[in-house]
Amino acid sequence: MSKKVPFVDPETCIGCSACAALAPDVYEMQEDGKSKVVNGEGDSEENIQRSIDTCPVTAISWVEEPQPPAPAVPNGQEKKKDDPVP
Repeated sequence: MSKKVPFVDPETCIGCSACAALAPDVYEMQEDGKSKVVNGEGDSEENIQRSIDTCPVTAISWVEEPQPPAPAVPNGQEKKKDDPVP
């Protein structure tokens, strides 16, 4: 199951730094003056939502974080529920 994480659209971001001020463990200001998510789980969902709502140009939104694919089972063998993951 996917979980939601914040995403900053670099084309829309104007670099006001409001998000980084509200959630400094989630966002970091880059050399180009734009904000970037560095830890999508770095604050409470409520505080991240507050940072999203505060963005003056609505550059931040929730996105589904992709999950890594399940490990392949060699030679078509069936993986049993209690087998350890390699």
